Amino acid sequence: MNGKKLLVLLAAGFSRRFGPENKLLYELDGLPLYCHTLDKLAALRDEETDVLVMTNTPEIQTYCTENGICWGPSPEAAEGIAATIRAAAARAEEEQACACVFFVADQPKLKLSTMRGFLHFCAEQDAVLACVKAQAGRGNPVWFGKQYFDALSALRGDVGGRSILAQHSKEVLFYPAEQAELTDIDTPPCKSQNNPLK
Repeated sequence: MNGKKLLVLLAAGFSRRFGPENKLLYELDGLPLYCHTLDKLAALRDEETDVLVMTNTPEIQTYCTENGICWGPSPEAAEGIAATIRAAAARAEEEQACACVFFVADQPKLKLSTMRGFLHFCAEQDAVLACVKAQAGRGNPVWFGKQYFDALSALRGDVGGRSILAQHSKEVLFYPAEQAELTDIDTPPCKSQNNPLK
């Protein structure tokens, strides 16, 4: 597939289950949580691959600016994830991207090799919809071809792209990943128990 791919890091959620602190700034293995995915995304940039971070967190915005990474605010984020997805889809339309690929900022174990392999797979297969899949189910990242930008722009509330995948299941391609890579952090890891991220 020829054309620009826009890799979007969704980092505008409120992380209410995590507690009072901003989950994305939580330090894990010496790095803020969001950096584990963002730094890998930055390594994937090339002439046909851009990165966009959707965030309202000043620390993340500053990090992006200092490292030459594009970011955008999500002023209606309180509505739910759909608002941030709509904003990202509008940016993809503006940039005439051929695909918008969504990543989340709380999957620190997602490997760079898996991310790169997924993007190559989608391009080679001329995918219109795709996601990674492990034994326990599917997850992020998720690839949306430009054919589905209108559907992304129509999302409302706390409903993400999963609803589009469900409606068009026959179009969805799957790329294998290890189960640990799809583990996200919803609550602070407890030091007194086995940390599932280790």
